[in-house]
Amino acid sequence: MIASLIVLFGLLLFGNGAIETLVIDKQLNLIQKKRVKCCCCCTKTQAYDLKNVRNIRSFKKGHEGINHYTLHYTLQAEFHGDHAPIKIWDSNKESTISDKVS
Repeated sequence: MIASLIVLFGLLLFGNGAIETLVIDKQLNLIQKKRVKCCCCCTKTQAYDLKNVRNIRSFKKGHEGINHYTLHYTLQAEFHGDHAPIKIWDSNKESTISDKVS
């Protein structure tokens, strides 16, 4: 019974999982964010005009302490207008984010 619950829980996690892909195409002047579910071929695509990018910057998020260490870095693209910023990259190392920016 416990083994079947573990398998069921694993299948539920697999069904809710998704793969996100960010494509920056300079020829078409588009930023496309695709989200594909693991269990089916359901694809959700969002496209943004590359000319509307206002700023690309990194953020240091989390807490650096003795007992709790949740520090991580996020690279985001901000747009003109009402678009919310989109996450380009997320990492625990500052060197990875500085490599992506340069």
